[in-house]
Amino acid sequence: MNYLKYVFLGVTLCALTACSSTQPAGSFQKVNELGKSKTATVRLKSGEKFKADLLRVMPDSAYFVHPVTLFPTAVPTSEIDDVTFIKRRKGAFRGVVGVLAASAASIMLGAILPCNSGSNAGGFGIPDCFAAAMVIVPIFTAPFTLPGGLAVGAIVGFKDRYQAEQPLDEK
Repeated sequence: MNYLKYVFLGVTLCALTACSSTQPAGSFQKVNELGKSKTATVRLKSGEKFKADLLRVMPDSAYFVHPVTLFPTAVPTSEIDDVTFIKRRKGAFRGVVGVLAASAASIMLGAILPCNSGSNAGGFGIPDCFAAAMVIVPIFTAPFTLPGGLAVGAIVGFKDRYQAEQPLDEK
């Protein structure tokens, strides 16, 4: 049963890394389109991070409204390292898909594991079998875990990151 911890570690790492995507920002069209309706997180090359509403990136400067002070601000485009938008709906969908995938993996793994049916758990006539639990538990806990996956996915969100290239050109 030592190999099960490696299976669960692999599933956990896959789930954690699947919550973001990084794309080159060679063109500002997609960044400007998302910047009209969503709050962005802008990270400068100096390491400074800040939130930006109504983000508009041009070849020479990026213009935005600071969400707290509501003052318009500009920074040189050459100083931008990346721009991140959080998509809550996509995160919620991925949370549900993650729960379903983990449940399916548990059911499939439980179905192929050998079961010691000679012993009974607590005298109830139920086979003392970890594999049977891996098949049965996800089926009965789905009504509780699916809303949890939905909520956690929506809270964490899906991070769409646009990485700056050198040089950034308007295409």
